[in-house]
Amino acid sequence: MDKPLVTIIIPFYNEERLLQRAIESAINQTYPKIQILLINDGSTDNSKEIAKSFDSKYKNIELVNTINQGLGAARNRGVNLAKGAFITFLDADDALCMEMVDKMVNALLDTQSDLAICGFNLYDIEGEKLNPNSYNGTIQVLDSVETIRCIHNNKISSTAWGKLYKKSIIKNILAPEKIWFEDDSFVLETLLNSRKVCLMNEPMLEIYSRKESIVRRLVTIKRIKDFNTSFSLQLDLLTKFEDQLGNHFPHVVKSLFKYYYSRKLNDLILIFSDLPRLDKVSKSKIKEKYLFVIEDTMIKQQQNNVMFALKFKVLIALLISPKYIGWLIPKGLIYCFKSDRFKRLKRLRGI
Repeated sequence: MDKPLVTIIIPFYNEERLLQRAIESAINQTYPKIQILLINDGSTDNSKEIAKSFDSKYKNIELVNTINQGLGAARNRGVNLAKGAFITFLDADDALCMEMVDKMVNALLDTQSDLAICGFNLYDIEGEKLNPNSYNGTIQVLDSVETIRCIHNNKISSTAWGKLYKKSIIKNILAPEKIWFEDDSFVLETLLNSRKVCLMNEPMLEIYSRKESIVRRLVTIKRIKDFNTSFSLQLDLLTKFEDQLGNHFPHVVKSLFKYYYSRKLNDLILIFSDLPRLDKVSKSKIKEKYLFVIEDTMIKQQQNNVMFALKFKVLIALLISPKYIGWLIPKGLIYCFKSDRFKRLKRLRGI
């Protein structure tokens, strides 16, 4: 059977130090039919020239220059220009393993799935591996609801990268633009439009944590605000697909709330970590925005009649507790009961 064309979309903004590694990992794929789209999101450094040198050398590489509109818009532009039957995304600071496309295409075709998902190895800024060797190479086929639950249980990443999509599934799905955490709603809408998902228990990417990454930046109002916007977009999507989800709908909504409360605990830990490095005005605004977002989530929870067991209610109470008892006691409680998460996030951020 003739191999289908695969499009690798690499958006970049001011990535002159690492862009070459990403492009070369796409060029060096063992898969024979690849289109590489380099989407320049208004870079002001030398990364445009680096991309231009590859564009002039390789017939299957196309450089597209745009004004700076953010990662979501760059990915959307890439999907519109993609000629491949299958599409995958690669961030400009990461790299594909050589057999990634080959193995994922074969898995997707063999299982007749709409989407294939692979694992990844995560490295810190010094190149030390952060995630354990837990992959066993097996392939599992799930339906969309099972896959969504795996994301909410942190068994699968909600990132747009690390996945091979049928273009027919995502061509009409737009990633949110000009916000962070744009991956979450894009991946959710993709899954809600998919029948079968192929899960590959094998690392196919090398992901690098850097100082410039969202998780390593100082906490900002934008991070907290966009995180809440992403959650609201996903809740709206589930409501839109309520009839399709049927009896699964209340359970998936509940798992989304649980997932986001858990991630909001990460935000609270990051706030505790960053407060000593923030000025007085920033501290006040971030604390205020964080509490507003938690209260907003709790209101949405009530509106959707989502109930939790006592153990999880304790977590929610802890998240809102700074409003009533100040910020010092909750920090101590979280450090005592969630010390592993504290240490993991600090290590990921290089603190």
